[in-house]
Amino acid sequence: MICEHILIAVQSDILRVGLCRIIHNHYPNCTMETVSSGNEIVEMYRDNPRSLCILSASAPEVDACSVLEKLDEINHYKKTMLMMQTVSVEKIENALRAGINGLFTQQCSSDEFLKILREVATGKNSYSRAVSEVMMKNYRRKQSEGPTPGKQITKRESEVLSFIVKGFTSAEIAKKLFISPRTVETHRCNLMGKLKLKNTAALVRFALQEKNIETG
Repeated sequence: MICEHILIAVQSDILRVGLCRIIHNHYPNCTMETVSSGNEIVEMYRDNPRSLCILSASAPEVDACSVLEKLDEINHYKKTMLMMQTVSVEKIENALRAGINGLFTQQCSSDEFLKILREVATGKNSYSRAVSEVMMKNYRRKQSEGPTPGKQITKRESEVLSFIVKGFTSAEIAKKLFISPRTVETHRCNLMGKLKLKNTAALVRFALQEKNIETG
């Protein structure tokens, strides 16, 4: 079982039913409760603070920042996913800044959704392909704009960061670059140290927000 309890705040009946059916088909023992607004999910979360929360950006009273803030007051180690109708750099930045763990679009496949659900349930950050593609396009565009002074990282660290932005795990990055997972973790730690960042989500936000990182 991925988690015992899931709260879903989605305005559309069709989407709510669809998400519940996908989850139930693969995890029949998981308890789910659905609401249609951000305020309702916060109230329900008070009674079930270990729940995984799935929010829709289009649901009434769902402002990622304010809802996440309220959930964080209840449980700092919350696990949350946000479903987006359309993807943009600004929307991704706002969601990550608010502390969302998983991002996916309404158009993503059930397999993609379940992968993100599993990873968020185990404490990881995860993004659907469409979200990762927007992240990478923005990252490459900023690379072409020239280096940001004081943000110098090595070519290998830049490669590792590009895979982190795509949502790859350390084990997957290791296979892509033909290095050990421990070496990937070392590069990840070095990146966070050089950039004075605390976690992977902050690394992704850096790649989205900053101009280039030097790859010398």
